Amino acid sequence: MNDYQELLALFENRRRVFIDQLDFDDDPKTAARLADVQLVIMAIRETVDADSDIPRGRDVTYDGNGWPE
Repeated sequence: MNDYQELLALFENRRRVFIDQLDFDDDPKTAARLADVQLVIMAIRETVDADSDIPRGRDVTYDGNGWPE
């Protein structure tokens, strides 16, 4: 599809490793690494979505109370 697919697959595999590792330990460093990997995955997905030509629907604006207008 695009250049990011392999990179996304790599980080999704890393995420699985950290999730499996958390089943056996409660090291805060493992949880922090998992959080970092998840942020990278989200960033890659946002980049892929932003580069897409698929219409994403209308923009929703919110008022001062947080309600959609």
